[in-house]
Amino acid sequence: MASEFNDSNFQEKVISSEKLTVVDFWAEWCG
Repeated sequence: MASEFNDSNFQEKVISSEKLTVVDFWAEWCG
């Protein structure tokens, strides 16, 4: 399942999660 994170929820949803999390960083300028 894909989700969007930001400065407000990254700590809570990713860092503090007890589940394994894969993060794929993406930006428009990244080609």
